[in-house]
Amino acid sequence: HPVVRRISNSEDSVYWYYERLDPGLELSDYEIREVKLIGSYNKDSDGIITGYDPNEVIPIEDGQKIEIDGTMTGALSASTYEYTVTYQKGTVPNGSNIRVDKATNDRPGLGLTKTDWQGVNMLQNAEFTVVSTNPSYPFRKKFVSDSNGHITKAFFVPGTIYELTEIKTPVGYYCPTDSIKVKFIDDVQGFEIDTSSSNYFGTSVVQQGNDTLLSIWNMTYTLRVLKVDADDDSPLQGAHFALHKQIKVGSVTMFDYDPVPGYADMVSNADGVLEELDNTLPAGTYELRELQAPLGYSPLSHNVRFVVGDTGGITLLNNYADVTVTSDDSVPGTMAFEMKIKDPSATKLLTVTKTVSGNMGSRDQKFDFTATFSDANGIAYQNGLVNVRYPDGTDATLTLNNSGSATFQLAHGESIRFALPPDTTYTITEGSNEYEATWSVDNGPAHSGKVATGVLTANQTVTFTNTKKAVIPTGIDFTVRAILGAGLLLLIGASAFAVVSRRRRDEDDPEDGDSFLKGIRRV
Repeated sequence: HPVVRRISNSEDSVYWYYERLDPGLELSDYEIREVKLIGSYNKDSDGIITGYDPNEVIPIEDGQKIEIDGTMTGALSASTYEYTVTYQKGTVPNGSNIRVDKATNDRPGLGLTKTDWQGVNMLQNAEFTVVSTNPSYPFRKKFVSDSNGHITKAFFVPGTIYELTEIKTPVGYYCPTDSIKVKFIDDVQGFEIDTSSSNYFGTSVVQQGNDTLLSIWNMTYTLRVLKVDADDDSPLQGAHFALHKQIKVGSVTMFDYDPVPGYADMVSNADGVLEELDNTLPAGTYELRELQAPLGYSPLSHNVRFVVGDTGGITLLNNYADVTVTSDDSVPGTMAFEMKIKDPSATKLLTVTKTVSGNMGSRDQKFDFTATFSDANGIAYQNGLVNVRYPDGTDATLTLNNSGSATFQLAHGESIRFALPPDTTYTITEGSNEYEATWSVDNGPAHSGKVATGVLTANQTVTFTNTKKAVIPTGIDFTVRAILGAGLLLLIGASAFAVVSRRRRDEDDPEDGDSFLKGIRRV
């Protein structure tokens, strides 16, 4: 004897309770079927059907069709619709006494799915509204894509235009709030779909059996936040930022006192990029606060407020003179956003570098330097504080002595940077050493000596070059040459003495002397 229950149009489930099963049967032996009653019956408030003839209960088997009268949302009168019924029989888990079955009634309609730009990866949590444009058939409802990218299957009143609008994209995806217009003509001609309103999403339409499948593609978007010089847009390293999100406490809307976790101290890299800020930032309103400007620069005089939209992308909340946001869609399927934050230079930078040359120059030796600074009137910066970046990249504050001087050391290839007021007069003196020295400013002409002077009207680099050479030995040193020279003088003197002595002897013996003298003359 079948037990009949009825699901009202506002419900989607019904329950059967059994105190005990029929003898010899298990729960898996019971089948759930949608049925059609052809006779009279009664229905109580719990949806229990009584008073029917069991022989007048006609089950609809899997894959069979059934006609149901109903009024579509927005329609003025009821119509009869034919549905195909399918069943999915559940199982009873171990330790449980509950089985869940699913019955589906389906008819031809418009299936909506959400994917990435390539139409391959299904996207979850995309939100859409479907709205009728005909006030005589009002309809408005929100749908959210599931893990399979499925949004809904829509059944439209013939002849009415509906607008499908994406109101929220998945994180990292972009789509302006432009609409797709859909019109259902009839069961034979199907749907007219107009996607011409926007270039920022793609679509594909395929026919699958009696259904039309509309796949809506989302662009991805990228976000790059840069810290740059206000004058030339050159990247600035070492700027510190914190990110705060707007929250609501009771009736008060405010920015959270605490930074967003993971965004409390972001530091711009060598390319000026805040790497933590990208397209994974959830939708919301944010405030970016500069905690510390790079060496030699002034921090922003304001915080930067911006919105990550529900449909992706970045928008500034104020028209800042020193912050810009640009977008670029030249790469198909991608919208690239770039935020530039510009810091003005409050000082001029003086960089001192060391180069060692020559075949006897030591590349490891530390060379002593003294830097002395004074203002445009020649008044020394006595006990002044100067921001310095040391050769190892460490930033620190250096205290000058009573003469406005400080000492430091540099080896080959190292440099030190001072942040100083404009028009500072500087004198950089290298300590005494056995090297020849020259210096130059900004790769200009070389000057001999170990004292470099100048006025800091712009950022400058002073390069000290030390040269040490040695004379290549010839194989005979000075001492040997001196000894050989003395030997030759002695030999020449001895010869002269021998000639004189012999000549005197020859005068005593004329015959021998003539022959010797002739020989000497011949020689």
